[in-house]
Amino acid sequence: MHKPLDKNFFDGSAPFDVLEPEGTEIYNPYEYKSTPSDNLREQVRKIYSQRVFKNLTEENDDSEKMEEKNEQGSTSVKDLDDFLSMKISIRQSVEQSNNEIGIGIDILNLILSCRPGFNPDNPLPINPGLIQHTCHAYSPPTKPFEVQNLKLMLGMKRKQIKNSAELLLNAAKKLNDIVKKEESFWSEALSLRERYWSMCRGGKEKNAGHQIFVNYGYSEATSTCLAQILRSPEERKIVVSLPKRSKRAVKLKLQQ
Repeated sequence: MHKPLDKNFFDGSAPFDVLEPEGTEIYNPYEYKSTPSDNLREQVRKIYSQRVFKNLTEENDDSEKMEEKNEQGSTSVKDLDDFLSMKISIRQSVEQSNNEIGIGIDILNLILSCRPGFNPDNPLPINPGLIQHTCHAYSPPTKPFEVQNLKLMLGMKRKQIKNSAELLLNAAKKLNDIVKKEESFWSEALSLRERYWSMCRGGKEKNAGHQIFVNYGYSEATSTCLAQILRSPEERKIVVSLPKRSKRAVKLKLQQ
């Protein structure tokens, strides 16, 4: 009824039979006993079919190895740079600390040397008290350096003069506007006086004598008929400020 297949048909796999005429594979462990080598081949086949080793070739393996080597090389170069920078920073810190310690020891020796009867074990190469008189002699400036300084000073002076000129021009413009307004004001006031208007100075304590009033009533009238002349923002015009008048009511009572 069934025809057993050859054991090498599936590369050492477990025995399978095919039903005829359907052609269905069935597992028949009783007709075949597997050996250890067959079991090993079966395990390899399963691993090979379940994993992604089918696409693995020698070229892919070589490229992966090259990438790993490049990554290791870049990492090693980066680690080497970090190590060198760390070494340089540590060396600079040690040198700076050494200088600071030496300066501190020298200052301490100078302070102690001022005491009477002090005999230092390791005396300084200079005598105490000479450091405060030590001065650095600067080298004389060169000609190009002097020329450059003169150019800078000349440019700064030109800029200052330009700024001062702009300030003076603005101030002169404002002063000219004030003069024009004052001229128009006093011209109008003079024209009123020439037309025989009665004018007088007045004002309170703060503005005493600085305010000009025009009497628009009779000469015997009181101060309620005095109008103040004010400066107007418009040119050639003045403003007359009339005094405030209180409202009055007149009552009439007729009796028969």
